[in-house]
Amino acid sequence: MAYASITDVSALAAKRVFGATSVPNTSQVAEYLDFTTADLDSMISADGYALPVPTTATMALLNLKRLCAIGAWVQVEHSAQVSDDKDLAQKMWDESRSEFKRGGVSMFDAPRLPGLNFARSQTAPTAFFTRNMAL
Repeated sequence: MAYASITDVSALAAKRVFGATSVPNTSQVAEYLDFTTADLDSMISADGYALPVPTTATMALLNLKRLCAIGAWVQVEHSAQVSDDKDLAQKMWDESRSEFKRGGVSMFDAPRLPGLNFARSQTAPTAFFTRNMAL
């Protein structure tokens, strides 16, 4: 189930009305929400959080709702026949997604997978001892 709803996307895409015959239509917007949720879930699980995010993790779910709505909105703007907000939506999504991946969006009330330590660093590990011990 998506973290956001079509109503949440409508709040961002205030110039649009989604219906059965609109471009994009409500079914397409629902798919965009599902696609964005899958993208967010992959980042969440890669960072060591348990899925699904429980309903008790209210702060995490609010952050995910915002991110999901923005992600679906950018897809709406790219799929529309005419879009004045395409660049704005793309910039907002790129910044929000980057902030989430960097750890700037808090998931503090979401449970982590037990016994695992997921570091956010993408750098390669280095050896602790680098001294050549040969005589």
